[in-house]
Amino acid sequence: MFLDKIIAELGLSRSVVSLLYMLGTLTGSFSLPFIGRFIDRKGPRTAVAAIASLFALACVGMGLVQGLVTLGLGFIAIRGLGQGSLGLVSTNVINLWFVRRRSISGLATTIAVAGTAFGPVLFALGFEQFGSYAPVLGLAIVVPFAIALTALWVEIAQKTSSAA
Repeated sequence: MFLDKIIAELGLSRSVVSLLYMLGTLTGSFSLPFIGRFIDRKGPRTAVAAIASLFALACVGMGLVQGLVTLGLGFIAIRGLGQGSLGLVSTNVINLWFVRRRSISGLATTIAVAGTAFGPVLFALGFEQFGSYAPVLGLAIVVPFAIALTALWVEIAQKTSSAA
């Protein structure tokens, strides 16, 4: 949806941007085994905080893209941290936390899928309203707060279930 805007702003061809996106996805995915080990060693709570913070910084960096190299680095960071690492740690948390609460697990997964479905639409609207990379910078602000609220909700639910 926002590919045309990136192409127009940076003066790159569609093929070059698509190649950078593909390379960013492949390169970003190489970190996932190490991220998985980090999650296992430090626990999902620490991992979520670290990954969400790095993803927010990656979003800020993506909003400051100036050319070919910075776009490629931005794609590596966004794909590796966002789609890859946040997806990995989210799945891990859902599996660990909702073992005894399978009906809530289904609801959480449904909400996550809905967010994935509506995210591109919201980005397109943001680009139309604010132009440039404002939606990516907005994501850099929203993600840490969403993660913090989710962590707080899980913490409260944990205390409630352990008290019962």
